[in-house]
Amino acid sequence: MHDEPIKYTVKDLSELGRFIEFMPGPIYIKSVNSVYLYINQFALKASGLHKYDSIIGKNDYELWPTEFAEQIVRHDQEVFSARKPIINKEESVLQPNGKTIYFNVIKIPIFDNYNNLIGIIGNSIDITDRK
Repeated sequence: MHDEPIKYTVKDLSELGRFIEFMPGPIYIKSVNSVYLYINQFALKASGLHKYDSIIGKNDYELWPTEFAEQIVRHDQEVFSARKPIINKEESVLQPNGKTIYFNVIKIPIFDNYNNLIGIIGNSIDITDRK
């Protein structure tokens, strides 16, 4: 694993968003307050919601029942506290249709050019079929 922190400007994040829109798998960018700033089309589909604005600008407590939100935010806080990635953590979300979806997640801290932590980028791999 690369030891140097990932550093981005706002312009870089915008360009990164255009790139990851078409990468397979749910990918998202969240602020240090765990607010969703960007999700790709696969993250939208995995959420069970139908519009980007149903997620963008909201935190996990606004999207999921408390028990699901707490585990997601706890993993976010691990990344923020350690300032290092987490790999292979399990998370789950309850979709609006009542189905629980399980994910193996990777979350990586994002730093600006001044080494300030500005958020995380995450990838969630659906492992529901393994449950």
